[in-house]
Amino acid sequence: MKILVISSCSARQNKKPMPAAELYKGTEHERIKAGLGKVWEDRQNNDISVDWRLVSTGHGLIYKEHVLEPYDVSTEESQMLKSKELHKNIEVSIKDYDLVFFLLGNKFYIGQRLDKRPFEVSEGVTQIFLLGDSFKYLIPDLPNMHFVPAGKPLADKLDTNTRILKGIVFKKLCDVACRDGFEVFEDIKNNPQLILEIVQQNS
Repeated sequence: MKILVISSCSARQNKKPMPAAELYKGTEHERIKAGLGKVWEDRQNNDISVDWRLVSTGHGLIYKEHVLEPYDVSTEESQMLKSKELHKNIEVSIKDYDLVFFLLGNKFYIGQRLDKRPFEVSEGVTQIFLLGDSFKYLIPDLPNMHFVPAGKPLADKLDTNTRILKGIVFKKLCDVACRDGFEVFEDIKNNPQLILEIVQQNS
């Protein structure tokens, strides 16, 4: 199984050029990075590979190794989040994966309007979108596109806040996969709503 994680950049950054994975210092970013690091270190299942891309407000879709200068482009100022270029780059990037986790901010979904322009990939590419209930309408009701509610009700259950919730949820999934076996990701591909059960049982 090939898994891709797509997450957001953060305003908090280091002060010198470095790979994107290290440049961003936001709490949610750090949680996602920690979860992925644990999975990459575990290597208990060679049949599963996990890659990571980031959506930058200034640069679009980038690899974690992409070296960037510190920059300051807010989500409000970013035209990239609305661009057809970003949409196409994501569409091309996800087509070869079995499971894609979208751990992005609300402004991405508002800009991209996937309900009107979904990614044109095969139904074998399971796309999971974690975001608040009020943004569910932005995820089309298609067989391979799955909305998983990650808003205030879940944040309250996990005793955290919505600002870092996606990072906490993904880190817990990685912890459980390393503890119980990477088959957890197969289970999630078959039933994305299992994410909610898994993270609440392991909080």
